[in-house]
Amino acid sequence: MFLHFVYNLERPMKIVNIVLLTMATLIAGCGAESNESDAGVLSGQLAEMQSTTSITNTSAWNGVPSGYISDGDPKSDRTELFVRFGQILAATTVYRRRAEGFRPRTTPAPEQMQKQIAHVAAAIDDQVRASSAAIAPVIEAKMHEVKQTFMIHDLLLGLTQEQQLQDLLNQDRSKRDVQQKARQNIFDLQSRLYSAIVAFFPSRHEFMLASSALIREAGDKMATAVSSEGVIVDIDLLEQAYSLIDLSVKLDPKNVTFCESQRAPIRNHKSAIDELLSAMVPLVQGQKIKVTASEAYELAARAQAIGEGFPKKDSNQCS
Repeated sequence: MFLHFVYNLERPMKIVNIVLLTMATLIAGCGAESNESDAGVLSGQLAEMQSTTSITNTSAWNGVPSGYISDGDPKSDRTELFVRFGQILAATTVYRRRAEGFRPRTTPAPEQMQKQIAHVAAAIDDQVRASSAAIAPVIEAKMHEVKQTFMIHDLLLGLTQEQQLQDLLNQDRSKRDVQQKARQNIFDLQSRLYSAIVAFFPSRHEFMLASSALIREAGDKMATAVSSEGVIVDIDLLEQAYSLIDLSVKLDPKNVTFCESQRAPIRNHKSAIDELLSAMVPLVQGQKIKVTASEAYELAARAQAIGEGFPKKDSNQCS
């Protein structure tokens, strides 16, 4: 199992045009992948050594979760809809990073390849597939209004197909075009998700509550992944937590807010996310980091308080 990821924390450029903002988000994400992959190259031997390392003298995190709980119906609850967007984007980002980080120094044996295929595919679990199935008809109806057709769920399921995974992890240099096409399938899905977020256009209230819910979910994973001393005991869960926190801020397609009473809290929230992400790296099994689930839950609670303090409609904020 590939266990070492070093993440690039770059943020998309803020630009005036909303559509260009969406594309900038995607371009920034694509550009980051080459840095992440280059930094994350490990031989199979090192990965195996890390996976079998015994972690001792640690105790499980013990605390009280906090943050917004999302349990609504995405067909009628817009905040829940944006939470599902974040879950799918985070999962497909983990999927992509796991695939692009796989660079064995020698041609992988069939059993090694199958193990890596299973590891990449596991990023898109039953919860993610359920989220996709739940929001697919909502997205399709919305995009039909602007005369576009988005088959989100079909694209997601396609990423878990055996041939897609084989092509994505293909190490044959003569078949780079096959690998690139498999990568493009990921980018196509994510670009459609970002376009749909722009089409639905979350309010500040919805954005902050959705961000809180995703960070709370990340905290739940960190509660298992990181010991009370800050030692990484489950790298896969921490990797998922990292992406949930990272993607929670990318649910916001707006580059401006209506007044300072909105602008300052959201700016501070995004800065706090950057600080939390920075404290979570390097993502290496057995490594001690500067944070535990406590910091994630605290950030989720603050985001919830900010979101609940905003009116449901942005236009009412400064009146």
